[in-house]
Amino acid sequence: MDRLMIGFHQFLFGCVRTIRTIVNKQCSCLFIIFLLCLPAVYAQGVLSQKIGGAFSGFSIAHIKAWRAESKAHWEMLIKNLSAEQQAQFITAAEKANVFVWPPLLAGVYLEFQSQGNRTHYERLMDERRKALCQLVLGELVERKGRFLPQIVNGLWLTLEESSWVSPAHIVSQRSGAGLPDPNDRYIDLVAARTAADLSFIYLLLKADLDRTSPHIAVKLKKELNSRIIRPYLEDSYWWMSFDTDFINNWNIWINTNVLKTILLVEDDEQQLHAVLAKLLRSADRFIDSYPEDGAIDEGASYWSHAGGELGQLLSWLAAASSERLSFADQKKIQNIGRYILHTHIDGQVFVNFADASHRQVAPAAKIWSYGLLFDDSRMKNFAAQMYALDRNGFNGNSIHTFFMYLPYLDELSTWKVDKTPEPSFFYESLGLAVIRADHNGKGMVFAGIGSHNGVSHNHNDVGSFMLYHDGLPVLIDVGVATYNKQTFSASRYSLWHTQSQWHNLPVINGVGQRDGKQFRATDVQYRVDQDKEFFSLDISKAYPDSAKVKRWQRSFEIDKDKKKIDVVEDFELDAWLKPSELVFISQIRPRVEQGFLVYPLPNEQTMYLRFDRKKVRISIVEKNLADERLRQQWGDQLYRTSVELLGTNKKEKLSYTIQIN
Repeated sequence: MDRLMIGFHQFLFGCVRTIRTIVNKQCSCLFIIFLLCLPAVYAQGVLSQKIGGAFSGFSIAHIKAWRAESKAHWEMLIKNLSAEQQAQFITAAEKANVFVWPPLLAGVYLEFQSQGNRTHYERLMDERRKALCQLVLGELVERKGRFLPQIVNGLWLTLEESSWVSPAHIVSQRSGAGLPDPNDRYIDLVAARTAADLSFIYLLLKADLDRTSPHIAVKLKKELNSRIIRPYLEDSYWWMSFDTDFINNWNIWINTNVLKTILLVEDDEQQLHAVLAKLLRSADRFIDSYPEDGAIDEGASYWSHAGGELGQLLSWLAAASSERLSFADQKKIQNIGRYILHTHIDGQVFVNFADASHRQVAPAAKIWSYGLLFDDSRMKNFAAQMYALDRNGFNGNSIHTFFMYLPYLDELSTWKVDKTPEPSFFYESLGLAVIRADHNGKGMVFAGIGSHNGVSHNHNDVGSFMLYHDGLPVLIDVGVATYNKQTFSASRYSLWHTQSQWHNLPVINGVGQRDGKQFRATDVQYRVDQDKEFFSLDISKAYPDSAKVKRWQRSFEIDKDKKKIDVVEDFELDAWLKPSELVFISQIRPRVEQGFLVYPLPNEQTMYLRFDRKKVRISIVEKNLADERLRQQWGDQLYRTSVELLGTNKKEKLSYTIQIN
């Protein structure tokens, strides 16, 4: 976000001045103590170590200058959009100008509590947000006032909503699920995202809104203060990560949107300082929670809301310091950014596990931001590759997303993309191996996951693997169905797609894996030997005691030249209770031929799974998909192949081969 921000000088001096002002005004002792304690709390964090020197001299005068320059810069970029791009935004605004705003009824909000349906209310709310954004961007392009009356309608309705919080997230209020409690303020992902969009509207269209009525902008700012800024400062939410070791994408996603909000609208210097200080402390908790290799346990499709949002937060902070604040020496943060690059298979296909989906277009602007932060040409190249796949990332459906892309359009459009794939990569902290035998997206890619069954958005998938060929998933991870009341509840693991029995894993003595950090892989190893790569792990500790398993070592030897994987399941049981089975999930319907499992691939090649037929019994079950999210990912059916191990041996070493030709 170079050239977007100026100002933020002498941060420490400004904090001292703020403290002195508060003391003189006899403000809250608790607030004074919080500010005085900042050096202690910042002692371990990356942001705390860097912010002080870079932000020496911060004041509202500087932030107002930044806003004026940013506004002028953005307006210039909009003016310089191509005629075709401008026409697209105006056409979308014209459609939104006759949009009938749907009511957001209490009964629809309550559907999550009564039926577990979160999508009905969210869909209606998203329709409102989308129409408002389209109108605003159309007005910013055209500047004729044609869309202002409808903008006022949409803005007023948004400000009149009882809550910006999703019905699925209001469960965090003290009274639990139901309607929002007006005496219990909460900030969730949706509320923070709404606030960021509204903050852009306030900065860019305040003068235009004032011509309709000066009370609109006053109300907008008041609602941002009462729903976002004051609650953020005065309350402590779980996602701030001050009192818990459970830290996920909520932390950085919300913090980034709150940062945008205060930078764009906050005029109270004391409040701006206080929110910024708390925000940096919370964001440090997010950064500190990551391993040095940057692995994201939520998976690649969550990168955009985790590592990708971290890049946005750092970009705003760097620009706010007039680029004097640099993170170029922070290898861990660069590794967090590069995770999305290392987990890319081809096109829109990514390695997926847990709740991640296998198909996405990673947000090009967020990837490009990392390229700028670290002068990383591979990240810039990958950003341009994603942008070439789908330019809808730059659209009128989200104002803050629009302005995230706006400064980088020329570079993203003109970069000469190099599709040379990344080399194989192993994330030791996550036990994730991505082993490539491909060339420019063609060939075989193996991905195996170790870790434990207590990661964020967990599925019971320790030791599972995925196999891709020519960019297409062959042996797959199903991913996640449409979120509902059950998805994040005590009954999460009654959902079929979260269970180990629906992953490429053994079912041992008829027993699947259990959830929790204690259910984990051990002895995870990865090594390279000339043209072969090896991945192995013991998954016995991922199963409960009822599985009666002492050891289950899965070993994969990947011969990249021969497109072959030799697999060994080396196990020992405490007792044989019933036949164990190996499970393989695919989108492709396999068939059994002479003891082989045969998978006809779309590229006229074939994948074979070869077993010793005397040792196994094979059966195939078709799974009809009713969930719309899964149908969009995989089509109408998936196939679960069970390879039952014959015999009653407690100790066995079963070998089989996967080969494509």
